[in-house]
Amino acid sequence: MQRCLSFVWTALFIPALYAQSLLDPTFGTGGLTTYGGTNSSDQFYELLVRPDGRLIALGRAGFDENEIVVCQFNADGTFDDDFGTAGVFQHGFSTQYDGLWAGVLTSDGSIVAAGYSAGAGMVCKITPDGALDTDFGTDGITALAGGNALDVHLLTDGRLLVAMTTGKVYRIEADGSIDATFITSTIPDAVAQMRVNDILALSDGTIVCSGLSGGHSGVAWLNADGSLATDHGDNGFYMPSDSGVVHSTLLLSDDRVLFVGRKGTAFTSDVALTQVLADGSLDPAFGDGGILRVDPDPTKMHAAFRAVRTDDGDYIVSGLTGDGIGTALAYPFLFKCHADGSPAPDLGDDGFHVEPTIPCGQLAVHGPTSLGHHIGAVLQPSGRLVLATWYKTLGMPAPDAGVYGLLMPTVNGVGSLTAIDAFSVAPNPASDLVRISFSTDDVASMIQLLDAQGRALRNWPVNGQRTMILDLHDLPRGLYLMRAIGKSAFAQRLVIQ
Repeated sequence: MQRCLSFVWTALFIPALYAQSLLDPTFGTGGLTTYGGTNSSDQFYELLVRPDGRLIALGRAGFDENEIVVCQFNADGTFDDDFGTAGVFQHGFSTQYDGLWAGVLTSDGSIVAAGYSAGAGMVCKITPDGALDTDFGTDGITALAGGNALDVHLLTDGRLLVAMTTGKVYRIEADGSIDATFITSTIPDAVAQMRVNDILALSDGTIVCSGLSGGHSGVAWLNADGSLATDHGDNGFYMPSDSGVVHSTLLLSDDRVLFVGRKGTAFTSDVALTQVLADGSLDPAFGDGGILRVDPDPTKMHAAFRAVRTDDGDYIVSGLTGDGIGTALAYPFLFKCHADGSPAPDLGDDGFHVEPTIPCGQLAVHGPTSLGHHIGAVLQPSGRLVLATWYKTLGMPAPDAGVYGLLMPTVNGVGSLTAIDAFSVAPNPASDLVRISFSTDDVASMIQLLDAQGRALRNWPVNGQRTMILDLHDLPRGLYLMRAIGKSAFAQRLVIQ
């Protein structure tokens, strides 16, 4: 097992529109933390966040003889040495082809993860301190027939729903045993066999299964016992005729659901968002009658994987973009929109931003119309967005699994990162002079200004002052980070306009 921290700046041609990085230089090393080793082909597919901001990334380590890997990080992106072995739990259930697609946190802080072992589906349980919970299932694992286990959802009573590649759904008891009272037959075919990428339960127990069927995005609703809920959607289904896939869902208030995915070909797909009401009908308050399609560049592929919701009700959608399947490099993108689907102007052009400093290798097909790559995304309590996927430059023989901390602008382009009470920055946005005010005399020994790429531009010594006036009139417009360095480091974003 190997782990490493690395950050590589890559000289690449990126359109000027996307030139500014949102990487948070106080996270990991320059905004990035990686796990992997030479030729190990490691990838993260899922990201969870604990209430205190610590992060859990799940995926696979290796390729031909891969093992499951679960890494826990402190809120700042460093490995949590109290978890597993130096922050890592890596384990092989078989001699080859083990990995994790998804996971949930239980009430006691344990992790239940869904994935595959030796080509078959399974769920396993990891203790809060990073060890296999051998009281779960059979020695920590429950084997499942019906393909790979792609998603797991925790019910309010502690039981679990597990979704499979073949459209089969299981209900699992808290101890890992299969619930024999639940109907586990495959979801009835609508167009062709359904692949369930995401599963969740509404407040009344109705189960929402989403993914793809016959090359088309598809949704099926089940009753709490596993039978088809024919009173939802169109006789239990939502199956639009255009090609596409639903990668994940976001459960909203009043049991509304946002479906996140893509539409179009493998070379020029669009970001596809669809929002439905609790009964499965399209939500007229979102997009165009419940449907929103975003295509910032018709020549490129945009695959949306995850969405999170901010405190003010906006959506931040994350995915990968590139020139299409099999191209040299792809990059993460973010799309931010308001609750009605209108783009949020504070992020990129019309709410769209491509992160230029995170190359992720080539996009590849993994099954019919589905990509073999995922992005995990969470918002920490501080408001920082963290992504988990993989990291590979053209010069790397194999990818490392990577987590990325990103600064998220608020509506006016300004937001705090950590410990806003430690010092204040005003005015913000600024144009020439800015006043720094400290809450106590010993907050900092130095003030440092960094650009959006995390490069230190200027340093000002602090000699016990409670207030400092800094002249920034010669700096170009953009997003910066003002960092107070002392016994601890505190940072706040600064916009120069």
